[in-house]
Amino acid sequence: MWLDDYESVYRLWSTSEGMSLDEDDNRDGIALYLRRNPKSCFVALDGKEIIGAVLCGHEGRRGILRHLAVRRITGKKVSHITNLRVLRGPFR
Repeated sequence: MWLDDYESVYRLWSTSEGMSLDEDDNRDGIALYLRRNPKSCFVALDGKEIIGAVLCGHEGRRGILRHLAVRRITGKKVSHITNLRVLRGPFR
């Protein structure tokens, strides 16, 4: 995920049922999170449209799944693919 994705990702979060956002989820807060965790935050694309996003990081000892949201799309396994990408990512 890049900071340029922020507006689209925030829109996805804002429309996702059960998503809890707080003041740290503003553009500056996410910029800091991405700088600290550059290899564990991803977006899922359908063409050029962002249809999923996952923000993961760590605190030195534990991995943290901060946000995960996927737009409902019939017939695609976006959430499964996104989860596998994170779990096989930089924490190994």
